[in-house]
Amino acid sequence: MKFTVRPLRLFAAAALIGFVILLTGESDDPIIWRYSARYVAVLAGYGAAVTGGVFILSRRLPTLPAGVWWLIGTTLAGIAAWLPLLDHTPYLNLTLKLVLITFGLALIKAANPRFTHWRAATLLYLTLILTTSALTLTAYPLMHISDEGWTANVGQTFVAEGVVHSRIHQGIFGVPQRFVPLGNILPGYWFEAAGSDLFQARLISFFGGLLLLAMTFTTARQMGLGGSGALLSVCVLAGSYPFLLTSHFFRLDVYLALVGMTALYCYGRSHRQHIWAFVAGLLLALGVELHQNALVLCAAAGGLMTFGVIVRSIRLRHLSLKPQEIYFVIGGVCGASLFLALHVLSDPDLFMRQFRNGGSWRVELTSTSPGGIFRVLVEMVSKFWQASPLGLIVCGASLISAYFNPKARLGLTLSALILLALNFLLPSYLEYYAILIMPLLAVLVGMELKRHFGDNDVLSLVVCAAMAFPLLLTALQHRHEAVNARLLTAFEKVSTVFKEDARIAAPQIFVFAMPHNPNLIALFMPRYAQWTRQPFSGVEVWQKFQPEAFIVYGIYGGEEDPAAENYRQTHGFQEVMRINDLPQPLIVYALPTALKGLQ
Repeated sequence: MKFTVRPLRLFAAAALIGFVILLTGESDDPIIWRYSARYVAVLAGYGAAVTGGVFILSRRLPTLPAGVWWLIGTTLAGIAAWLPLLDHTPYLNLTLKLVLITFGLALIKAANPRFTHWRAATLLYLTLILTTSALTLTAYPLMHISDEGWTANVGQTFVAEGVVHSRIHQGIFGVPQRFVPLGNILPGYWFEAAGSDLFQARLISFFGGLLLLAMTFTTARQMGLGGSGALLSVCVLAGSYPFLLTSHFFRLDVYLALVGMTALYCYGRSHRQHIWAFVAGLLLALGVELHQNALVLCAAAGGLMTFGVIVRSIRLRHLSLKPQEIYFVIGGVCGASLFLALHVLSDPDLFMRQFRNGGSWRVELTSTSPGGIFRVLVEMVSKFWQASPLGLIVCGASLISAYFNPKARLGLTLSALILLALNFLLPSYLEYYAILIMPLLAVLVGMELKRHFGDNDVLSLVVCAAMAFPLLLTALQHRHEAVNARLLTAFEKVSTVFKEDARIAAPQIFVFAMPHNPNLIALFMPRYAQWTRQPFSGVEVWQKFQPEAFIVYGIYGGEEDPAAENYRQTHGFQEVMRINDLPQPLIVYALPTALKGLQ
């Protein structure tokens, strides 16, 4: 078995990759050239390792069955994938990973002539992306002060009490949470079996991300991109900001994107079997049971279908409906009927009151947000630019290019409708909302890269890597700083001083420290009272719940919340603990009745 190599090209590639990796070395000094001696030394070591290793592999290897080489190669790649990231020398660690994976892929390629350079490079890229993602699962992004705890607590509450609401919200002031998507109760069974901590919670999102990558590949192939084009789309998605965020962050947005891509795939099959259109419509409508943001996908799909019917009817001069469109609508009506039965018909007046409250909140945010009615698009572009400037440029250029590509017109129109729905249906933009459009956008980018670069797939992959690189750096930096780990450790320490059933007002993520306490209260309840138009507000909220302790961290419950401060002062709360080695101080105020061993 003999390898054909070009040492100069290989060394140049190794040196380039090594140099980029070395730029990730942590340094408080932005002028990295002051550390040039260390970087040059490690760069030389990397280049020598790869060049020497390939030189050895370029000799004739022992004659062994192909399966043995597959085993050796995959073992090396596997070792690299799970090699712990050394906190103090991440650039050296990544270098070692690259060397091991390179050798592993070389051996696999030697055993299988069909394993092309493109497939090897793609596997290397995806391995690095997903490995880095797995290693930074609990570190990036920083825990949201409310959403992750709320999502986890819905499942915990259902398993413990058999009702659909979150205990930390205390039933939202006595209002039954009939509007909580039922999909939120499913993680509760996972927590019951595996434990309620941040890793187990985010593992649910990571698994959803892997499923989304697989469905994106399948849908891209169905749309005519072929195997290499579909792989390219997966590479774009895997290295995108929305995907890295939502495949970590414990919300169900990534599953909502999975529903959208699955519905698109099903509708693509409906030209031969119309029942698939029914399945597509049903899936989109049932997506509301994962999150109400499914209405964005429903509105975009409905708008696209309506536009197609109008254009076709005008051209034919009579109403023209395709069978699959009728099946799609029937599926959507069936899904919507289920939502009405479970959430609306039991108390229509309550539903409409909550709906109007949400609508008025949206109007207030629109009138005060920069960008006016297009505030979501403005914020989305801004966040994308901060996360990966090149990623935003490539996505924007691909959308412009897709306009001149007849094969991409339908996908481009659907993308535009999703963007408009995101802008006008959501009250504010949060980074993870963009995952609703990112899979389709990744397919369009992959299509345009394939169209412009032709068979030069490696160049397209380099573009993908350049788009993803700033995001991976950010994730690794978060892992090094370990803010989430330190905060969870602090919460665990705090939880040891309280009784198991103490009434504690805390950030919602505190549910990971005391998952079985039925008397936790979210710190942002006064603000929620304002949003839901309750007849009481401010300190009256705390007088209603009568907490025995406050755990203050972040914007809720501290100096920014005068109601909580006023309540503590008038009821004799004492500071019993303060932890300062966090981005913000964590302060614990309590009455003696909340503490262990005290009455």
